[in-house]
Amino acid sequence: MSIGLALTAWNVSYQVTAVSEAPNLPDETIALLSGGPIQLAERKGRPLVINLWASWCPPCRREMPMMVDVAGGQDQVDVVFANQGEGPDTIRQFLEAEALQPELVAVDFGQVLSRHFGAFGMPTTLFITPDGRVEHTHLGEISRAVFKSRLEALARSGADISTQETE
Repeated sequence: MSIGLALTAWNVSYQVTAVSEAPNLPDETIALLSGGPIQLAERKGRPLVINLWASWCPPCRREMPMMVDVAGGQDQVDVVFANQGEGPDTIRQFLEAEALQPELVAVDFGQVLSRHFGAFGMPTTLFITPDGRVEHTHLGEISRAVFKSRLEALARSGADISTQETE
């Protein structure tokens, strides 16, 4: 038991303190729950938030209604809710039971995004600048205030790039 605890503590400290460059957006195409594909790497030019979640994850279930509400109240940042490891029927059942209608829900059955970004827990929320750089990663349940603040900062970064392109 103490070896397992020690390995867990080492892993957490390594993940928190390891210095590494955040990966670019993945080239893989991910299926949307609505039936179409989404290629995140081609979405450069607009700020993007990717929320990695699953319906069996209690913190994911708690934060999802707030995130859908906040995301739906703004149009400067794209928000993708990327389910990790569950099939379309399970995702639909959860969203219907919770009366949630997020605009973009990705079905990442193979957990491509979790592996790509090195996410070792859920929920994980990635805040990505218009040039495709991961600006911030939030592991665990996010509060309304933090989520709104990060969205506003990303929206400003998108406005800054739009202004530079028109000058």
